[in-house]
Amino acid sequence: MLEWIDKAGYAAVARWSGTYAVTAYVGNVRFTRPVEVGGGATRD
Repeated sequence: MLEWIDKAGYAAVARWSGTYAVTAYVGNVRFTRPVEVGGGATRD
């Protein structure tokens, strides 16, 4: 899940900036319930 968040962040920043980017820090991520394999994940 965190890898997907990282990739989505990279895609957004790279498109916005028009250049290469890296993730410096991702913090305060809390999963409030399990995500079942094959299940959908949503953002509140």
